[in-house]
Amino acid sequence: MSKMISDQRLPMAYIEFLQTMGNGTDHTFLRGESCFMDELLELNEGENPPVYFYSEGKKKDGFYKITDTFTEFLQRRYIKDRYIFQKKE
Repeated sequence: MSKMISDQRLPMAYIEFLQTMGNGTDHTFLRGESCFMDELLELNEGENPPVYFYSEGKKKDGFYKITDTFTEFLQRRYIKDRYIFQKKE
């Protein structure tokens, strides 16, 4: 992990998420999902950074922003927002 983030630190919203969810949950929230912190967040975009999305199965070019904050991403995934993976303008 330290090699991946070098001299930067993890955003506080992501640290709080790991502290809360790090031991798992009895519910299905984010179960079966696969993502990597270095593909999801840019470490230089503040304590609650935007979230980016990429899928090999989608016909879109590269990563694109889907939420303005990590907290918004978690809230929208929790309520199963079917539009969450649309590009945010």
